[in-house]
Amino acid sequence: MGASRHLSNDDSNDGSKTYVEFDSSEEAQREAYRLCSRGGQLREGVNDIDEFFAEMVPHVATHLFKSDSLDLMEWMELDEEDLENYREEVLDAEDSE
Repeated sequence: MGASRHLSNDDSNDGSKTYVEFDSSEEAQREAYRLCSRGGQLREGVNDIDEFFAEMVPHVATHLFKSDSLDLMEWMELDEEDLENYREEVLDAEDSE
């Protein structure tokens, strides 16, 4: 299974949101806020962020420490054509600047 299975379904009624109030006058509260706010769009768009990272980390480690990106690309549901299209777009954009 790939990364897309972790995407949240906003139409689903099985999820919930929690709202937390932080007191910015206390350093511990500011630090807690910074910790909770990390992840931004990723945290909002993924059903279970812990499960997502648990699955992703071994693929990233293989990429970083063994210079083998195939598992990560497969998990992210990318193929060589996707990568080639991206490279062409980026290079074209850099050349036009």
